Amino acid sequence: MVQLVDSNLGSGTVDINQRTNSNHEANHSEQDKMLSTMKKELSKKELKEEVREKLKDIKDNLEITKDIRCGFGFIQGKILQKFATQEVFVLLYGILGATIQAGASYFSGTISTLEKRYRIPSRNMGVILTGNDIILALFGIPITYYAGRKHKPRWMCIGMLFIVAFCLLNTFPHVIYGSGKEALALTKEYEEDHYSSLQNATDESLCSKEGVECIKEGSLIPQAIFFVSQLMWGIGSPLYGNLGMAYMDDNIKRSKTPILISFSFFIKMLGPVGGYCLAAWCLNMFISPELTPTIITKDPRWLGAWWLGWVIVAVIMAFFSFMIALFPKELPDRAVRKLLEDQTKDEVTKKKEEVEAQISWKDMKITFGRLLRNKILMCSTVGSLFYCFGYYPYWTYMPKYIEMQYKVSASKSSLITGVVGLVFTALGIISSGAFVSKVRPRARCLGGFNVFAGVVTILGIFSYTLLGCAEGDDFNAMIGRVNSSSFSAQKMTTCNADCNCDFSRYSPICSMDGTNMTYISPCHAGCRSSQILDDGSKVSV
Repeated sequence: MVQLVDSNLGSGTVDINQRTNSNHEANHSEQDKMLSTMKKELSKKELKEEVREKLKDIKDNLEITKDIRCGFGFIQGKILQKFATQEVFVLLYGILGATIQAGASYFSGTISTLEKRYRIPSRNMGVILTGNDIILALFGIPITYYAGRKHKPRWMCIGMLFIVAFCLLNTFPHVIYGSGKEALALTKEYEEDHYSSLQNATDESLCSKEGVECIKEGSLIPQAIFFVSQLMWGIGSPLYGNLGMAYMDDNIKRSKTPILISFSFFIKMLGPVGGYCLAAWCLNMFISPELTPTIITKDPRWLGAWWLGWVIVAVIMAFFSFMIALFPKELPDRAVRKLLEDQTKDEVTKKKEEVEAQISWKDMKITFGRLLRNKILMCSTVGSLFYCFGYYPYWTYMPKYIEMQYKVSASKSSLITGVVGLVFTALGIISSGAFVSKVRPRARCLGGFNVFAGVVTILGIFSYTLLGCAEGDDFNAMIGRVNSSSFSAQKMTTCNADCNCDFSRYSPICSMDGTNMTYISPCHAGCRSSQILDDGSKVSV
């Protein structure tokens, strides 16, 4: 019995030893795999560090030629050369883009004030805003093609100077015409002169003969100036946008391209927020800041200092335009990578690239034809065209829409437009760039998400039709509630049909026929003239 037990115990001991040995062998194999993996990772890291050290040595010993030298003229040196990096360029490119977007949003935020000050109909303002698109359509491609083979940062600076000219030209109407008599009459300094002129004028014509507009449109000179400024914008914007993207594509590593480009777009999207906030700040000041207005900002007759923001934007833009011009034709890191690539190329390939780099109209046609045959690019371009066709006018007139629909001041409508929508746009851009860099989804997934986002955006825009104030949508609320016993709606519309009352001053009057109707101006009531009686009261008929 004991021997049997001993033999069984012995066999059990052998089994345990075998299992223990197998476990040790498995653990050793796993440890060996982990060690080999760690060695491979360490070898990769060491290899990367070694490559970085070699690239750094090549960069430090690289001859500073005119193509990689940062600065020009007497503004150059070793200290300045340290800033010739892709990170600094992306930062400056984003800041410049922010100033451009600030200028565009500032123009949008001041449109209602410009239309009111110079009596520009909205249809004319729409034509003015097409000036930059006309230049882009006619000269955008040849300008970008020619400048793309030259010193890109300096040509970007030239384009930015055209946009600076756009900003300064927008201030010219104020320099030429000043604040206007109507605005000056609403100040303490000039109100006595205004009242004395009213006392001398006993008869005033509000509407000329039937079929003639009673309130004529403003002079064409301010409209022509604004249109020429838009042409300047059209010349400068492709030089900045297209050349900047090409410069980043040439000089930034592909692994860092998504995050750096999204970072630059994030900075650019802060520009519209700043532009609308600047418009709100400027429009909150009277058009002549040195004078004391007798009305508040909520008064429909209020005119803000729309011209002041253009000076601020022009100064900031000119400063950073000079900074971008200091960058070399290509960054030193790009020159190092290009040097290593050239060592592996044969002479035939080098000569072929030199021929392709030469500027010619024939080469431009070939390049343009190659782009037209790219189906994905063409579909994306057509989609962008429809996007611009619908979204740009919507966003341009959004401040005016909020101002008119919800009866708020021009400064408040600009502040709402800039802060709410564009902040979320900026957050979306920076988060999407980080997501694409880390996850790297397929192109099909990105395209599907873009379609989904577009559909949600369209549904959100259509929801605006369900929002608003009932009185703001009611035509009778603008001209007074018409009593069917004394007037009919048809008579009311035909009464002032020949009078263009869009630019009439806010001057509410009451009817004298017992209906207790109030109109926002004599023109809206259909009055053709006004008289000042002996007792000083004013009667419109």
